[in-house]
Amino acid sequence: MRSGQRPWRRMMGGLGVTLTAVLAGCGSVPSSAGNEPRVTLKYSCPCTDQQPQTQAMKRFADEVKKLTKGAVTIEVFANGSLLSQNVEFQGLQKGSTDIADTDPSQYAAQAPAMQILLTPYLFTKWSQVQDTFGSPDGQKLIDQAVQKVGVRPLDIQNLGARELNLNLTKTIRTPADMNGVKLRMPPGPYWTKLGQAMGAQVTPVAFNEIYLALQTGTVQGQDNPVATDVTNKFYEVTKQMILTNHVFSAVLPTINQKSWVKLSPAEQKAVVQAMKDADVWADAQVQDGQVQNIKFLQQHGLKVSSPDTAAFQAAVLKSFLCDPSFTGAFLPGMLKEIEKATKTTAPSC
Repeated sequence: MRSGQRPWRRMMGGLGVTLTAVLAGCGSVPSSAGNEPRVTLKYSCPCTDQQPQTQAMKRFADEVKKLTKGAVTIEVFANGSLLSQNVEFQGLQKGSTDIADTDPSQYAAQAPAMQILLTPYLFTKWSQVQDTFGSPDGQKLIDQAVQKVGVRPLDIQNLGARELNLNLTKTIRTPADMNGVKLRMPPGPYWTKLGQAMGAQVTPVAFNEIYLALQTGTVQGQDNPVATDVTNKFYEVTKQMILTNHVFSAVLPTINQKSWVKLSPAEQKAVVQAMKDADVWADAQVQDGQVQNIKFLQQHGLKVSSPDTAAFQAAVLKSFLCDPSFTGAFLPGMLKEIEKATKTTAPSC
């Protein structure tokens, strides 16, 4: 009888070990045994080491490790060292990177309703963009990204209002003054449309190629937030800054949905919290540095001026909001709600 019982005892012993392991894993956030992470996620960005965006990535990585007790590790790849800007979004979808900073325009083909967050001159304060993203309609945009694109935006981060930065001395007051100016814009139809609405001749150039393109004359200008212009030393190859404030440069730190479901609910909560904390820090850096950065540019010889903002706003809003191919994908009623909150007057189409 004993010989017949031994297999049973061995099986029960094994079951006991299994049950112990399962019960041990029922805590809020599982710790990493032997200091080895349970999940490692890659975070790709074309941003340079000096940008608040990159520093926010590193703060996010540190906090995720802390909150998950080492169970989740974030590997940061800045400077386009993992994926270049022009393939990063596709790489995020395919899982070549687990996390990347996307912009709303990149959803145009599959979840175009997201583009409302980047409608030029629709928002006059960054807080209005945040409120929209955090609204019930904003949650619907996230749901669309998951269902149609296979990625999940975790938060929205402010890179600052975008301004025109030219290596020409020509005075720019209205869109008519931009006629013939070769303006670098990010790749994508949204950005081409924006540059053309501002009166320019658009040339798409990847972010890490902007400096050389300005230096060689491939383009005569570019648009980015002032902080980005300073950290990337675009002032070395440009002559003036026009404070058009045409659109808030919003990025969505976004995770591949398959990578997301690898995380436990507690780990998912930790990742979202860490991202929000990092973005709050980055937003503060951008806003606090605006005045100092403008002074810095002036000290380096750049002329800084304000254009006829109403002329730019009228031309750009008409181009976007009178185009059914752009507004047709918006969530029903969302545009009206935003116009009411921002007190923006809709153009006559």
